Amino acid sequence: MSRENVNVKAGNLKREEFQKYLARTGVTEMLTDLLISLYKKDERPDDVFDYVRKYLSNYRKDDKNFNIDSLKKELIDAKSRVKDLKKKINKLENKDSMINQPNKSNVPKSASK
Repeated sequence: MSRENVNVKAGNLKREEFQKYLARTGVTEMLTDLLISLYKKDERPDDVFDYVRKYLSNYRKDDKNFNIDSLKKELIDAKSRVKDLKKKINKLENKDSMINQPNKSNVPKSASK
């Protein structure tokens, strides 16, 4: 086998592996669906990139992990929870410092002499 044939076979193998990867992860199906939806449109969008962006952002709307609106809401909820927890921590730290702060009335008289 010539060196050229080996390089061609290696390139084909790499391409086939990549195609399998795209098919396995659903990218091939998604892009096919995108192109079909664009083809079926009666009126072609002026901004194709915007159409693609919107299509891809809505493609897996049923999947919570890919729903942008759901992720935004989850982020807002998490930030709110963090804020509440920080308030609780501050209250507990203040309470703790007041309890552990030496108080003249708590010091025994024999210790103050």
